[in-house]
Amino acid sequence: MQSARQLAAHRACVLLACVPLMCMVACLSASADRASEYALKAVLLRQLVNHVDWPSNAPTSICIVGEDPFGPTLDRAFGALRPRLRRLSANSAELPGCGLVFVAGSEAGVVRALVGRVGQRGTLSVSDLPGFTDEGGMIAMRMQDNRVKFRIDLAQTRRAGLRVNAKLLRLSEIVGKDEVNAP
Repeated sequence: MQSARQLAAHRACVLLACVPLMCMVACLSASADRASEYALKAVLLRQLVNHVDWPSNAPTSICIVGEDPFGPTLDRAFGALRPRLRRLSANSAELPGCGLVFVAGSEAGVVRALVGRVGQRGTLSVSDLPGFTDEGGMIAMRMQDNRVKFRIDLAQTRRAGLRVNAKLLRLSEIVGKDEVNAP
């Protein structure tokens, strides 16, 4: 028969042995949450193409700038639409050819300069970086209560010659309205 001290020591050993397993499960859960978050955001990026009126046709080139958080989910989300999906660096000479630019989290330090380079007519800038629209970006995506919420800078989209569908505007937080309505 084990003494109370031996039993307590045995329980402590079992708990210590479980700590790495619990950490691994927590990491896998966080990784799965991140993967499902970006799978959802990939589908929403695809839908953005349909909810924006472009100066010409819908974009033929979707660019991810920085470390791609989507992986293959973006390719699956665009499926038959098949614009050219490109993964680029922030200083790529190919940026002006992009119709929709998603700015990845790895580019947080260069958002204002990057948005300035792509803020041309007919190019939509999107990101999930905090403060993206404050730095000149057009559409920010953020997770809230397991849903993606949009923040749209109406003035920036209009400057680029883009019109955001009223249905999407109703579901979004709008900034930059005052600039649009100014005389």
